[in-house]
Amino acid sequence: MSELVSAPVSAVSSDRVSDPATAPGSGSGAYAEICAVLTETFGVEPDALRPSTTFQELDLDSLALLECALVMGERIGVSGGDADLRPAMTLREASAVVESLRPHSGNR
Repeated sequence: MSELVSAPVSAVSSDRVSDPATAPGSGSGAYAEICAVLTETFGVEPDALRPSTTFQELDLDSLALLECALVMGERIGVSGGDADLRPAMTLREASAVVESLRPHSGNR
């Protein structure tokens, strides 16, 4: 049994993060918020989430991304339509977009 467990662990990507709040680019928690929305709203497995993962790799189409942006907007208190999330965007890039929309960021 230990052989079965050790094989997948050795294949884990170096940017896989067990705690989204500590992920590179997570800054003030935008990455963690995105991960929470993806797992809670879209049923994405937490193991699939890495900063370098794209929405396209998660099989989220443009309609799902619009819904994701609206949910994120509700969570952080901004207009979700302002978040321009694209299928080829990584979760790290999306975190930067979401963070830039936060009211305290000075961009509003």
